[in-house]
Amino acid sequence: MVLSYRHAFHAGGPADVLKHVVLLQVLNAMVSNPKPLLYIDSHAGAGNYSLKSGYATKLQEYKKGISKVFRERKWLAKYSPSIRQYISLIEAINGPNSKLRLYPGSPLFALSLLRCSDMAMLFELHSKDYEILERNVRQSKLVVNTFKLDGFTGLSEELDNSNYKDYNKVVLIDPSYEMKSDFSTIPRILEGVSQTNSDACYIIWYPLIRSIQSSERMIESFKMLSNFDNWIDSRLIFSNPKTTRGMYGAGMFIFNIPIGVASNIQNSTELLSQVLGKGRSAQNQFFHSSSEF
Repeated sequence: MVLSYRHAFHAGGPADVLKHVVLLQVLNAMVSNPKPLLYIDSHAGAGNYSLKSGYATKLQEYKKGISKVFRERKWLAKYSPSIRQYISLIEAINGPNSKLRLYPGSPLFALSLLRCSDMAMLFELHSKDYEILERNVRQSKLVVNTFKLDGFTGLSEELDNSNYKDYNKVVLIDPSYEMKSDFSTIPRILEGVSQTNSDACYIIWYPLIRSIQSSERMIESFKMLSNFDNWIDSRLIFSNPKTTRGMYGAGMFIFNIPIGVASNIQNSTELLSQVLGKGRSAQNQFFHSSSEF
């Protein structure tokens, strides 16, 4: 396996904004339950990224994502408490003047909400990113276990670990999808873990790319998984699918979403589409498994 992907190239882009706003909404609901929570991140990355040096300056995707959010943060915060919390966490990481220099990855967003009774498991296979990840979470007072391992490999074992049978569980699955096999691997893994952990909350991030229909096939596979009957699929379209080369949008597919969260996600995604999208191409799409939502 050639490990060429570095998330730092894409840090703070529109797809990151969607992923992290949704992640915070789910985790907020989960930590309101007194039961301890196990948070698992299958592809954790480096945990924190500089937007002013290194890889992020190459593609500068953050200018289409978090930079736009920051420019409109007062308006967004007025209409969405979830986005307001997201912005506040980024401001805290960037220090008193709140100038946008750093962008946190999923692990830091999650750790900002977890309680002392909770636990985080972070998987990252890339050697350099794993080293940076360890440094970025080392100061946490929470129980954080890091693994230099592909999350696809370790996910099932940790979910079935009897030490965590009394925990609620949230699993973020967000590979790069540079390997097209990821699109078929995820449904297979979910089918396996659903046999013993069908009540866990699974959050799957995925890209929307015009030249690749694998995302749609993967979503259809999700809907056929017999052990899950509660799901939502929230999508953010931020550029014209007909003219955009590469990713024109991203989606979040969630099994076992906590009660009351789906409508908040729909609302926040709609607001984000107004800020992150380009003209008439901007839109949000929301699908679900039942009329409950």
